[in-house]
Amino acid sequence: MKNCLFVLSFAFLIIACNSNETSSSGNKIPNSNPEETEDPVFEMSDLPIQFNRTDYLLHPIGEYDFGKAKDKSSYRSSAYDIKGASVTDFSMNRISGNIKNVKFQQVNSDSLKLLTDKEIFIYEMTFLEDIANNTKKQILVYDILDKDTNDNGELDYKYIESLYISNIDGSNFKKLSEENKDVINWKVIESLNRLYFKTVEDTNQNEKLDNEDQFNYYFVNLADDELTAQEYFPLGN
Repeated sequence: MKNCLFVLSFAFLIIACNSNETSSSGNKIPNSNPEETEDPVFEMSDLPIQFNRTDYLLHPIGEYDFGKAKDKSSYRSSAYDIKGASVTDFSMNRISGNIKNVKFQQVNSDSLKLLTDKEIFIYEMTFLEDIANNTKKQILVYDILDKDTNDNGELDYKYIESLYISNIDGSNFKKLSEENKDVINWKVIESLNRLYFKTVEDTNQNEKLDNEDQFNYYFVNLADDELTAQEYFPLGN
């Protein structure tokens, strides 16, 4: 009987030791509070993008979330999907994604020029190729969040969208839409070399679209060097 008790006690001791070793290793026992574990987020630049028949490379810069990793000690771990890691999607003449800034590089130079020193969130950039064919002017249009409208310290898809424009090298970067007016949509009429866009203003500050809100309509003459938005009144003055 004593032998049996000794064997059982020894067995429990081995189990307890193994349990302690597993806990101290830190990679076999899950976190007791999963909310304290954050997924790794890294600042990243995509490989350069060159639009058709332009002399500039664009380097989009943003944040890439690798997601939950089983082994954070190695970038070669199967937990990371390194292949294809990107902060943007590129299709035809449009770049979209989580873009915090852009650097521009002329093809015969190694120097990089930053688009802006302001905190912005670019979720789409469009190269107006048809306008370039018509006017020889190479223009980029940006859909941007540039203002934290609810003062939570972050810029994301919930906030007012602004419309910006620049030359292909990032110069003459300027805002077309007015402050506190949310850009609903925009389009280009190639036959007129014009960019049209529509905004809405939450005039009663109730964060809902209602009949008290005001719509505004604008166009930009893309052949003009100033690239200034002019208001027009399709519904009458």
